[in-house]
Amino acid sequence: MKKIMIRIALFAACFIGLGFFCESQTKGFRLQEILSDIPNNPAWDVDPLSIEQQREVVDNLSQKFRYLGSGNQSHAFLGEDGKTVLKFFRHNDLSLMKILKKFSPEKWLWHLTTKFDPRGVFDSCRLAYVDLQDQTAISYLHINKTRNLFKPVVLVDHSGVSHTVELDQMEFMVQDYCQLATGRIAAQMKSKDVEGAKATIQALFAAIEDWSKRGVHIENPALKRNIGFCGDKVIMFDVGSLRKDTSEMTPEQIKREVKHVTRALGRWIGKKYPELHSCFEQELAKEI
Repeated sequence: MKKIMIRIALFAACFIGLGFFCESQTKGFRLQEILSDIPNNPAWDVDPLSIEQQREVVDNLSQKFRYLGSGNQSHAFLGEDGKTVLKFFRHNDLSLMKILKKFSPEKWLWHLTTKFDPRGVFDSCRLAYVDLQDQTAISYLHINKTRNLFKPVVLVDHSGVSHTVELDQMEFMVQDYCQLATGRIAAQMKSKDVEGAKATIQALFAAIEDWSKRGVHIENPALKRNIGFCGDKVIMFDVGSLRKDTSEMTPEQIKREVKHVTRALGRWIGKKYPELHSCFEQELAKEI
């Protein structure tokens, strides 16, 4: 009996070790996570592009894309041009690393048998594309499946393995490559451009206030990784947690939303660049 238990323990250790190795090599990306059988829904339709715009999108997707990173809702790949990001929605929340982080067998079983449903994310992304395209740098959104519209695209994962996927059968969006807001501030502070960093903070507050006035609520305000800059323009590049409120927001509600979205940024600035914290507090205290 003791030998059997030792073998089981060794097998489990090898299995977990293999899982950790695979996760580290692929950075969490697995091809099956971006494949789906979700049927088309008219609610996700968007206005068709002009022939010229469609040709431009098709041409832009003819390049090879290399793994850029993953979030809770999507896997992102960067084109060879260094400017185009191709994002695929995640359809499976099953990951060995996530399972191991759970504490009870019930939660393990739930993760093993439950598939992540991205349809709420689709609604959010459609809102971003239709109503906030100028604020999200999304040039194309493809949720409902199509026929003979796109050529197959080659994706290269973190370990260098190439995967060819049929874009017509995928849910994806095309977005401009953006610099993280925190990365921009860090670069400015490294080059001793304190005034530039302050201007970046001010631009962030102005943009978030504008989004709030337009009735856009960010459910997951992880500003440190979800908001960035394309040039000098503030961009929401993780758009899977947006909600539109059609009622007019009061100044108090807008103030709460701005505070909600910038909370994590304030903690980050206070820890990394305390000399900028007074600028952050001044922006937070401004009247709406």
